[in-house]
Amino acid sequence: TIRNADQVLVLNQGQIIERGTHAELLARHGFYYDLYMSQFRYQEELASANGSARSASAIME
Repeated sequence: TIRNADQVLVLNQGQIIERGTHAELLARHGFYYDLYMSQFRYQEELASANGSARSASAIME
């Protein structure tokens, strides 16, 4: 997947505008970050909420 790629090139109108690993590009909060978040924000929020629910459940046990 793109998360495991050695390098990701971000193109805009045929020009390379960003380059790096998935984590590096997200950390920059640039074009890649905006695109990624517009596509996957819901999944990230859902995963975070599920993790919180699991943590709360573990504490109660």
